[in-house]
Amino acid sequence: MKVLFAILLASIMLVSGCISGNGDTETTTPAPTTTAAPTTVAPPPEGIRAPVQIGAVEWTYYDYAVEAAMEEDTHIFFYFWRDLCPFCDNMRELLADPDVSEFINANFKSVEVDIRSHEPMSEASSSVTGAALGSTFHLMGAPSMGFVNSRGEIVYVVPGYKEKTEFTYILMYVNSGSYTDMSFTEYVKSFQQ
Repeated sequence: MKVLFAILLASIMLVSGCISGNGDTETTTPAPTTTAAPTTVAPPPEGIRAPVQIGAVEWTYYDYAVEAAMEEDTHIFFYFWRDLCPFCDNMRELLADPDVSEFINANFKSVEVDIRSHEPMSEASSSVTGAALGSTFHLMGAPSMGFVNSRGEIVYVVPGYKEKTEFTYILMYVNSGSYTDMSFTEYVKSFQQ
């Protein structure tokens, strides 16, 4: 099943084209701080990109997230970022919020993705890179978020920075599986009534 997921994802990447990131406004914002990978996950094979620590989310390796999502029937949360991105800095602060990070850690397998990186992220397929995943999710830039179900299907894509309340609704919407029954707008309205 893991190999099937990798093949499906690689096929999607081949069909979807490339993301260039050209035209983005450059700033002097520093890149996220790199720290050691989560201690609960074995290090990746040599040549596979290690997760960057952003906020308080427990980021994991791509292959581990895919395998764990299938075994536990849960979603994968992909966070797409890039260097020199002021809105990515805002997202980093949001991902450091205890309420947000605890919800993500309890309900998702999480993979951070440098949308401009061409380093392999998967042992199963060297074509799985940050740039290729950005193309697979049809992203125009960063920050962006994508959610994949345990069958490897992209179920929801969110471009741009979101404030805490909206982002929390997005996380609950995907985690509950409500995307199969209603739009995000309908989901939010159900809480406001």
